[in-house]
Amino acid sequence: MSPSQCERCGEYYDDDLNAEFEWCKPCLFYNIIEVAKGDSSKVNSAICKNGPLSYSYLKKKLTRVSGKKVALKYLLNIQNNTNKFLNEAKTYSVNCSNNILKIYGISQNPHTKDYIMVLHNKYFEKYCKICCSTRIEHNWCNSCNINLIRKKFINCNSGNKEIDDYIRETQLNINNPYNIVFEWIPYDQFGNINEIGKDNTYAVYSAIWKDGPLYYEYMAGWAREPNKKVILKCLQNAINEFFLNEVKTYSINYDDDNLIYGISQNPSTRVYVMIIQDKYHEKCVKNGKIDNFIQEMRANNKPDNINFEFISYNQFNDITYIAEGGFSKVYSAIWKDGPLY
Repeated sequence: MSPSQCERCGEYYDDDLNAEFEWCKPCLFYNIIEVAKGDSSKVNSAICKNGPLSYSYLKKKLTRVSGKKVALKYLLNIQNNTNKFLNEAKTYSVNCSNNILKIYGISQNPHTKDYIMVLHNKYFEKYCKICCSTRIEHNWCNSCNINLIRKKFINCNSGNKEIDDYIRETQLNINNPYNIVFEWIPYDQFGNINEIGKDNTYAVYSAIWKDGPLYYEYMAGWAREPNKKVILKCLQNAINEFFLNEVKTYSINYDDDNLIYGISQNPSTRVYVMIIQDKYHEKCVKNGKIDNFIQEMRANNKPDNINFEFISYNQFNDITYIAEGGFSKVYSAIWKDGPLY
């Protein structure tokens, strides 16, 4: 095996090729553009002139796919720790039959002597542009998005430590782009406030949230949905612990029905307010005791339990009288949507 000299930089390299996993030559890359850089790694896009080896069933031999776009991944601050570099390289695959991101080989920058992983261009569909992690789905990096939410969007200055701590704790529970970003919302964000129902326990209002809730778009990132109609639920004379217990009966998971966007406070009455999805009032019976009972049942729900809920009467068809006693009547009916299970 004889060494060859690069015509471009004069460096000697090994011209031996080992099947599909090879030692790539740095000067065979061009159009190198830095795409992302984190604390521990950076990623460049590049065009591989000769391209990776691929088996041709027509020619019955390995051939090269020239002009292939690839990702060049560097590990930073590893101080020539070859084992750390190789451990990272082993997380990728040369097996085309699995879903693990593919690696074509290893290279080395002739000037900095940094080792480089040469990865399939699908890396750019799966990596985080902030930290370069590939442990993401739908262009979503959990840790980076939580940090971004906190730095750019979220106001946790309610003036109440328990509530601020709960807001931060709920943000840590965000684990996908479909979760609601729970936040402290200034009361002056709400307009067109109209009372829906009220008793000794709570009051419910409809309102328009000017800026609206945060949502995540696959390519664009974070944005807000302005002029969102929401429900304001106020607990009369509730202490912090009771109020937060009520808040915890709601969910930030879009798969659930009882969604909550955050907490606010009426500056005139100093009463804390839950900001709830608009569909809540369709399920609210405007009776404090019954509504509280429904929320209590939902809070204690388990995966194998019936999903207890308020059901609108217009959900029932073919209502047929069956029997009547001293205290009750019984009918059969068809429930249009049916129970959740």
